[in-house]
Amino acid sequence: MMGGSFQLKRATVEELPALRWLWQRANLSTVALERDLTDFYLLLDEDFTLLAAMGVHVESQEAWLHHLHFSHDPHDPELFGQFWERLRLLLINRGIQRAWTRQWPAAWRQEGFTDPSSRESLHAPRRAQPDQPGLLVRSMRDARTAQLIEKKVAELSALREVSDRHMAQQTQRIRRIAYTISAVFISLLVYLTLRGILTLPRWR
Repeated sequence: MMGGSFQLKRATVEELPALRWLWQRANLSTVALERDLTDFYLLLDEDFTLLAAMGVHVESQEAWLHHLHFSHDPHDPELFGQFWERLRLLLINRGIQRAWTRQWPAAWRQEGFTDPSSRESLHAPRRAQPDQPGLLVRSMRDARTAQLIEKKVAELSALREVSDRHMAQQTQRIRRIAYTISAVFISLLVYLTLRGILTLPRWR
């Protein structure tokens, strides 16, 4: 089957019977998983047959990948690659910073997942239980993308700094003009007042 024949779909109640079959086949508790039905994404073929399913629980900008199972081969490398590539693009488009998992460590490591650093562990979603061993993480931004983003942020910061400096200069210029006008007005007012006083008729 060619890669273009696969499609990614978010689970709905319509797929629940197929998911129940998949979970029961893996000896999982369907009751618990049904509560998180909308967490699950499905890989379907061109006939809309369920090939694989995986839960994606999002907390803030972190995605917890869980309960990945295949309908036939316990771990089909081709299906795994097709599933992850589509899901990866979806997570990037949703603004996810990092993806976390514990399942299928060898397969995930081939996709760039690594042991989290102590700093990364601070961002782990609660369901990932970061204090437990075996946790893997992958940044959703590759090095080139991260560099482009940092460059753009630096450019925007520089533009903002120039804009702020220009605004400050404009404000200072307007303030000086206002002070000058105020001084002229006050001087004119004092002059007219004194002139009025001096031109008043004197009492004889």
